[in-house]
Amino acid sequence: MNITSTITNDKSDSADHLAPGEIAARFPQVTVPGTARTAYQLTADEAICYPLYYFIPSLTRDGRFLVYHRAAAGEVQLYRLDLATGESQALTAADDPDCAWTPWDTDPGRGVLDHRSSLNVARDEVAYFAHGEARTVHVRTLEERLLFRLPPGRKATGQNCFSPDGRYFFYIHHDAELEKRILSESPPARHLSKGTELVRFDLESGEQHLVAKLNSPFHHVHPYGSDHLVFSSPALEKAPLWTDYEGGWFTQLRTQDAEGRTTVHYSATARGLHYELTGHNPCKVGTLSPTTHQRREFTCPALGNLHVGCDPAGQRFVVDGLEEGGRSIYHLAVLPEQGDPEWIRLTGPWPLYGEKGQKTHSHPRFTSCGRWIQMVAGDPLTRTNHTFLVDVRDVAPSQGLPAF
Repeated sequence: MNITSTITNDKSDSADHLAPGEIAARFPQVTVPGTARTAYQLTADEAICYPLYYFIPSLTRDGRFLVYHRAAAGEVQLYRLDLATGESQALTAADDPDCAWTPWDTDPGRGVLDHRSSLNVARDEVAYFAHGEARTVHVRTLEERLLFRLPPGRKATGQNCFSPDGRYFFYIHHDAELEKRILSESPPARHLSKGTELVRFDLESGEQHLVAKLNSPFHHVHPYGSDHLVFSSPALEKAPLWTDYEGGWFTQLRTQDAEGRTTVHYSATARGLHYELTGHNPCKVGTLSPTTHQRREFTCPALGNLHVGCDPAGQRFVVDGLEEGGRSIYHLAVLPEQGDPEWIRLTGPWPLYGEKGQKTHSHPRFTSCGRWIQMVAGDPLTRTNHTFLVDVRDVAPSQGLPAF
């Protein structure tokens, strides 16, 4: 695969690349199943094309480039989509065998480690893992560089992140052979895990700093504010954990309740942590403050494989999950002081293709401008899953949502 270093049809970075007129001029319009809402299909291919994990950004700060995975024929590579031109281009050409294999998508393959890559919006670089190395590629110039090599016998695991200022890369690694043993059992023998490490890498000095070490697999690390992190989960209990950039400690933010509900997904916002709860009916979601431990929990639509969505501004609360015929997204319209909350359907059921795994999840994330939901959904023409922008300019902030 040839990777060039030129950007064609360059436009000023001051342009509003997410303006509705700009998006409509370059991408096909589709009608959202279930609501007739307007959406635009950003990727179209025989492959499955999906963004980085939705807790972290996939769009550059100026909104010009979308970084996404392209998965086909046992290979996963990173691509960029130029929203100013509609053109896609490969960012990586990794040839690491068995690199595309993950705990969630058990297809072996080659390429980059799936759902390990992270976008540094402050520096326009994407970090990825292959051949036991962490490398970056510049989204605009396509220049590559080596960050560091993992210790021998270790493998990058879990979704990783950059600090908002772009200085630190936080990543998780685990003993590679032990991970294979753990994940070869059904269900995975997570209790056998030893010595999983969360590490802070300083892009300016090259220093590696151990933040946390647990005898448990964990994942989903992403920044909260400018100096804290959230991650999950202990081996025998799903829960959000919280620490700071120095580490040496962590605390569990939401233990099991009397009915046994626990949380898997949680998104850091400017107004607290949003999360979902599973394990008991009725379905519930909540928002909390990691610093004061105040929280508010409330019921949500009955959905299978429930995920909380991500609005970095914390103004709007969305959930997505399975209904008959596909996945649906709901928005919290009103959270009254007493009584049941009011939810409105934004999408779905919208079919996705494939039996399981991260490639079959909607993973809704509001763009920084607030006009769109970035999500994954099915394309009936190719029967593969792709990245869409759903127009939500008419969706008001959730009323009654606490501002922790």
